[in-house]
Amino acid sequence: MSHASSARLRGLYGIADGGFRRDLPVLEKVRGLLEAGAKVVQLRLKREGGRDALALAREAVPLCRAAGALCIINDRTDVALLSGADGVHLGERDLPVEAARELAPGLLIGATVRDLAGAREAAARGADYVGFGPLFERIGFREVGRAGYRRHVMRLKLR
Repeated sequence: MSHASSARLRGLYGIADGGFRRDLPVLEKVRGLLEAGAKVVQLRLKREGGRDALALAREAVPLCRAAGALCIINDRTDVALLSGADGVHLGERDLPVEAARELAPGLLIGATVRDLAGAREAAARGADYVGFGPLFERIGFREVGRAGYRRHVMRLKLR
């Protein structure tokens, strides 16, 4: 792992998703994850526009810092940079890892991958960590599945 904060990528990694349980505000989800002991919180704001995402991120980052946790922004390198987040997590439809690294050399950069070859490619392009997914099928994405997840994770060592 190549970045100063990457050594802190340990412990419970929670995702505060704005699209899941929309009756519960995103910042309450962040607080709940931190109270549960999350050491990394990913802010996943697929439905929010740039302004709302930035405003939420600017509130979530200090909550995470106060709890000694990292704050990762899903998809949006711009929001990660402007909010002072620790990193960004990129999907296959987002900026390429190397472009995000060029734009934000100090951020932790994670990438969603589907298999072991994708994990190795993401690492070669500069990703600090990978997330395998989706575990279950979603529209537009093939599933990794539990057996595939287990197989890939057991064989993976990026660095």
